[in-house]
Amino acid sequence: MKKFNKLILLLASASLFASACHMSDAKNQAEPNKTTSHAEKTTEINELVSFEEDTKLLKMEPKLKEKTYKQLDQMESYSEDPIISPHSMSNIQTIEDQKAYENVIKASYHSPQLIYIGFNECPYCRNFLPKLNQLAKELSLTYYYYNTNERVNDNNFRDLVDNYFKVSTVPQLFLIKDGQIDRKLENTNSMAELEAFLLAAK
Repeated sequence: MKKFNKLILLLASASLFASACHMSDAKNQAEPNKTTSHAEKTTEINELVSFEEDTKLLKMEPKLKEKTYKQLDQMESYSEDPIISPHSMSNIQTIEDQKAYENVIKASYHSPQLIYIGFNECPYCRNFLPKLNQLAKELSLTYYYYNTNERVNDNNFRDLVDNYFKVSTVPQLFLIKDGQIDRKLENTNSMAELEAFLLAAK
């Protein structure tokens, strides 16, 4: 009963966030949450974000970069098939179990670590992840994928979700330093903010 009440509270709190997916405790389809603000300020483009192999966002001429970022900011979600596997992303490493997560936290005492939280079926994750990966690739950064659907049976799952990350919607990106959350970024943040966030991880 306690677990059920926690789940209800978790889902209820998700309504405070805009343009994100409710985090799931089971392998269910994503339930998008688009209650306010960011999506209403722009005309959303329902296309899958992808980049040519030779794309260099960070080296673009300023006006072209601004135009490109503006277009990418409008591409918040993609709900059609196919679902692109995160494993196809060049700079991602999947957190496969509780021990792997603990190793990432230990590593944060030596250098900043990036943890991306989401799940494959989430329409917002599908378009956030390629943006993250493109900039991470250009900056030679590795980030770790914590898939909430696959990690739900870990002993530390509830504690991480409720108390450490305090996640109610995804996608979210965390910068971990010395075992603590230094900062976080959500899907509602712009490409310029994502770039600045990743530069802080260098």
